[in-house]
Amino acid sequence: MRLRGSVGAAADDYHWVASWTSMPQLVESSNMPPSPFSSGGVFKDATLRQTLHLSLPADRIRLQISNTFGGSDLPITAATIALPTSGKAGVSGIDATTLKPITFKNGSEGITIPRGQVAYTDPIDFSVAGQTNIAVSLYFKTGQSGSSITGHPGSRTTSWIVSGNKASEATITGGKDTKHWYFISAVEAWKPANSSAFIILGDSITDGRGSTDDTNNRWPDVLLARMQKAGINHISVNNQAAGGNAVLSGSLGPTLLSSYKRDALQQQGVKYVMIFEGVNDIGGGGTDSGSQNGNGNRLIDAVLDAVVDFGKIIGDPNTKSQLAKQFDGGDHLYPNVAGYQAMADGFPLGFFDRGKCA
Repeated sequence: MRLRGSVGAAADDYHWVASWTSMPQLVESSNMPPSPFSSGGVFKDATLRQTLHLSLPADRIRLQISNTFGGSDLPITAATIALPTSGKAGVSGIDATTLKPITFKNGSEGITIPRGQVAYTDPIDFSVAGQTNIAVSLYFKTGQSGSSITGHPGSRTTSWIVSGNKASEATITGGKDTKHWYFISAVEAWKPANSSAFIILGDSITDGRGSTDDTNNRWPDVLLARMQKAGINHISVNNQAAGGNAVLSGSLGPTLLSSYKRDALQQQGVKYVMIFEGVNDIGGGGTDSGSQNGNGNRLIDAVLDAVVDFGKIIGDPNTKSQLAKQFDGGDHLYPNVAGYQAMADGFPLGFFDRGKCA
């Protein structure tokens, strides 16, 4: 398919930019789809409807669907896209007037994605404003065989599963819901050449533990809102974090060192990358000074061009090793919603102009 730019603009002046991402992981048994959608073929004869929070305004988008950790081929029978009811995250209904079919390989209704691979949809002419939620419905006639599938457990967003092909239905009832994402790993926008992607690699703090389900108030979401309010509408914010993740070893999901190329450098339109990770390396290591110093030195070796000191933003000024009480989620490790807001408010937007952080 030949792509065009906007009216009067050459396609060469446009490129794909990641507008939403979700770090793909091997789904643990406890995070598999609820019964009966995990037996006899995962999602067999079932429709999965998920809502995703896009960064950038766009008139054309495409989706990347991942079978990276699948133990078998992933057959998708049909797919659709629409705006969710009232534009909200985590709802089961859609605005049927916005419904469009999703196709693959220049017009095919379905696709089979080989084990360990990813696939793109065809480009979709679908206009969205910045910070828009979209609803994507996938129907699987035969399901995926085996018990190894790709997903993202920490979605903090409700997904809906129902028997039969309901991908084009305005409302789906009688199924099950779960707060996990499956298979979709990126949504990309067709944007002018001056648009770019900001990728955040992180752990459960960035993944949103302690945020409010179905409200998109993780700190990267709140940062995106702040950026666009400040007129920074050409840079997307992409959350490539996973709960329990680590930089060096002992993590849930692939370590940052083994996955940063896939999750950051190979994302479309990437210009800025932030690493906000290491607490699981420190917490999972030995408590003696030698182990902690060794871990610290190895983590310091990974520092990039600039530093954002979130400790200064949400830490207790009198006890630097602790969160300030007003930002403590209750376990003295995770910020609360107010803490995530403070992190977004304290992020130096000048980084995107100068590549420098205070």
